Amino acid sequence: NEDIAYARTVQHRKVMLSVGGAGNGMSFPTRTKSQTFVDSIVSIYNQLGGFDGMDWNTFEGSQTPDTGEMAWISKELKRLYPGFIISAPPAPWNSVDKTFCKDMLNAGALDYCAPQY
Repeated sequence: NEDIAYARTVQHRKVMLSVGGAGNGMSFPTRTKSQTFVDSIVSIYNQLGGFDGMDWNTFEGSQTPDTGEMAWISKELKRLYPGFIISAPPAPWNSVDKTFCKDMLNAGALDYCAPQY
């Protein structure tokens, strides 16, 4: 917690929480599950003393994203924490990833999108 606080307040750096990763696909088939996810992010936010955003790192699996719910989650976090950043690292050769990013951007739920290498 002290390192995060130092990075944010003294160094004026942004700290992002990355969710997902290799082999860690996720689905949000219902609003209840989406709300549970938001509640867990709020809990982590409080435990760590805050952070500046969340990165949807859910692109390495074969699962199609639940874009509508992921947009709702992202906008809910932005509502709770003004200035909260939402990012995503899609594979530029994957049409599902590109569609997800385009739809999230159109929904006002994505701030930054760039391939992760």
